[in-house]
Amino acid sequence: MRDKVEDIRQRMRDTELRLERWSRWRPVVLGILGAMALLLALWWSFVREESEAVRQPLEENIMEPSEMREDVTEEVDDTEHLYLEQ
Repeated sequence: MRDKVEDIRQRMRDTELRLERWSRWRPVVLGILGAMALLLALWWSFVREESEAVRQPLEENIMEPSEMREDVTEEVDDTEHLYLEQ
């Protein structure tokens, strides 16, 4: 019976030590995780700004009227009779 009581006491001491260690290291771990989250957010915003700057001229080119469109339709009109004969 005494062995069981000692075993329970030892487990309680171990649990208390673990909780004390965690309470000591918790602010450090949370600080590191917070700094990492902040760096990730800054990196992500930087990457998004770069990709938008690269993508912006392409969007402008898409919005410009296409000169090839009329040529393509004329070419299709020229070859349309080949498909209609079949």
